[in-house]
Amino acid sequence: MSEGITGVVLAGGRGMRMGGGDKGLLVIAGGTLARRAVLRLRGLAGVVGVIVNANRNRGEYEKLGCVVVADASGGDGNGGCAFAGPLAGILAGMRGAGTEWVLTVPCDSPFFPQTLARDLMAGAKKHSADIAVAFAGGRAQPVFMLARRSLAEDLSRFLKEGGRKIDLWYPRHSFVEVPFANADDFANINTPEDLAAAEKRL
Repeated sequence: MSEGITGVVLAGGRGMRMGGGDKGLLVIAGGTLARRAVLRLRGLAGVVGVIVNANRNRGEYEKLGCVVVADASGGDGNGGCAFAGPLAGILAGMRGAGTEWVLTVPCDSPFFPQTLARDLMAGAKKHSADIAVAFAGGRAQPVFMLARRSLAEDLSRFLKEGGRKIDLWYPRHSFVEVPFANADDFANINTPEDLAAAEKRL
């Protein structure tokens, strides 16, 4: 297993509040949300590769030059269970990663901090934690998570047992919440109005 961090863009959701469309392929400032997330991850300190988790339009995501993985099941991992929530995408990313650490971000948060990987890693090392979660705006931002790849088997068991909530899984392990000053950096796009507002920020 190599050193460094594998970034995972979570683009496997149903996008119900956007009419059921594939949110990662929404266009912002001339490119898709997924492309922006991939490029932003590639620019983070310590990130040596990027995987995209997607359950639809695989060919479009492969154009980003990344390995594309569908949601992983909680069982033997040979099949996907589409739209099982972000944990299934995180598990797929962990299984596809070749590094000790995996950093996950949602495809619909185009402004996540450029210090995200560095700060989460610093928090994990300071507290000898296996998981570091971003904390901003008075609450955890659980999908912005740095976790050891070795936790994949426990995550698989959690999913197999019917677990779906990310904030119920990570307390099973040593974890730390790492504070970030600007909650707006973690804003996500759920509606066409959100998309229009995000474009104005660019």
